[in-house]
Amino acid sequence: MSWGAEDHSLYLIPSYENPVEAQEWLVAQYSRIFANELESWCRDASLWPHPRPYALFREWFDVRFYDLVDDVADTELTVDNEE
Repeated sequence: MSWGAEDHSLYLIPSYENPVEAQEWLVAQYSRIFANELESWCRDASLWPHPRPYALFREWFDVRFYDLVDDVADTELTVDNEE
């Protein structure tokens, strides 16, 4: 879906000591992220690709790791527990 390529999602992950740890976390958790992104495009899960291996995830999504995120907002961080 070419229109989705312009939208970007940001996921906060546990802190990591090196890029290998970050990649290991992604391999272990990619399916949750993949499903979350697909749901934002199409709520009918029967239309999603099956199976969804890690290789397909990496083909569809560009992944970047940033080791620092600054919160410059004046409001308190809130947690949305809507799962």
